[in-house]
Order: sequence, then structure tokens, then C-alpha cells
Amino acid sequence: MPIVITHAFVGFEDHTTTDMGLERYARVMKKAEELEVIMAFENTEGEEFLAAVMTEFKSSPSLGFCWDTGHEMCYNHSKDMLALYGDKLVGTHISDNLGISDFEGRIVPSDDLHLLPFDGIADWDYNMARLDKCGFEGALTFELDRRHKHNRHETDAYFDMSFEAYIASCYMRACRVASKRRLSTKHI
Repeated sequence: MPIVITHAFVGFEDHTTTDMGLERYARVMKKAEELEVIMAFENTEGEEFLAAVMTEFKSSPSLGFCWDTGHEMCYNHSKDMLALYGDKLVGTHISDNLGISDFEGRIVPSDDLHLLPFDGIADWDYNMARLDKCGFEGALTFELDRRHKHNRHETDAYFDMSFEAYIASCYMRACRVASKRRLSTKHI
């Protein structure tokens, strides 16, 4: 089945779910079922919306989950999102991160750095063990960014690399991440 990866919510202020929002997603899910498409909701800020969607449509054959490792560390306060939704896992967004930058715990968009794996604080042994526990055998899809975010410069070195050197580095990191799995590198 084709997969559409989407955010259940985007925003940092009001995290109050609404009946109207669920009614709108009900129309989307109905159409996805008709078209035999999986709607994979990604863990982002506003976990309340993800929880509402995952609960409301749990019996739908079109409901899926996309695990974003970088979001888990900054937007989800390192909560184990695979423990919550790993049974619906159909896709990944693999990247590293430095967690929440604000000492008070306030989450901001620039916390989501999309670093190459092993350039942040992620525990890749732990992450891949959790992924294996879910039985996920799909591709490891990376979601990376060479550009720096406002007032953040952790990715400046990527921008200074030639495109070819950056892609080679991405491939090497993908192999390192895949080597942490019990499965083979065919899943890169």
C-alpha cells in the first residue's frame, strides 16, 4: 500500500484537541481507506493530537505511524514513541539531535536540527534495539538538513562540504546505523 507521511499537528502553543479536528481526519481516513493508502502520522510537537488520531482510528487499516528520531528527542521530551505506536510503524525519519535547548524545557522549532546520526546525543544502540523490538523491516529513511536554523550553527560543517562529500558521509552514517540492527543493511 502507498504511504503518506503527515503531521497530526504543527504548532507550539495550543495543544487542545477538538471534535472538529477529529471529524476532519475522519474524512481523510475514510478516503485513505477507499484509495488503499496508509496515513502515517509522525510524532511531532503537540503529542495530544497524535494520541487522539492514533486512538480514534486505531482499527482503520489505513492508520500508520512514522517514527521521527529527532522529534522524539526534542518535541517529545525523549518519550519512547515506539512503545506507544510501534505496532503501527510503517516508516521512519532518522536524524540526530541535541534535545531541547531551553533550560526551562520550552520547545522551539530550531531544536529540530536534522543532524547526521552520531553528530548529536542520540543513543543509536538503544534506538535500533527499540526499532527491532517492533519487528520493523522497512527502509530506514533519513530526514537530514544541510542548512542551519535561526541562531543555530550545528549544521554549518555540512553546508561547507561538497554535495558529494555530504552524500558520502550520509551513506557512511546510514551504514553505521543499520549495523546496530539485528537486520541486514538491505534496509537502508
